[in-house]
Amino acid sequence: MNVGRYEQHIDAKGRIILPGAFRQALGSSFIISAGFDRALCLWNPSDWEAFVEREISRRSDLSAQARMLNRWLHSSAHHVKLDSQKRFVVPPVLRREAQLEHQIILIGAGNRVEIWSRKNWEEYIQRANASIEEIAESLSRDLRV
Repeated sequence: MNVGRYEQHIDAKGRIILPGAFRQALGSSFIISAGFDRALCLWNPSDWEAFVEREISRRSDLSAQARMLNRWLHSSAHHVKLDSQKRFVVPPVLRREAQLEHQIILIGAGNRVEIWSRKNWEEYIQRANASIEEIAESLSRDLRV
């Protein structure tokens, strides 16, 4: 399980050093894909396959929304490998979509790691902090926790 938050830098060639806390779960070869809220996702290949099976593959190709989500997700996915300095390269198209600049944040998000631009993360977490108690209460009613 991926947990924690790490402030990192992305260099001019799009390389990021993967924090040691995430290396064991992801391994040296993993999937990077677009995510929601202008974040990118890093997936261990088996977690990627389980996610796709559970959330994408079971949807009917007769649904235009299912086809759109399938195409959006799979077309954004790339296989990446760590180099000898424990870095990986974020493809340019994903760097643009996630608005990644020099300062970035990597967060553990359970079955995946997310990459955020520092600016987007700060805006997101500010919104989340403002309403997290109401969200937790609402979800607890839904789940009967």
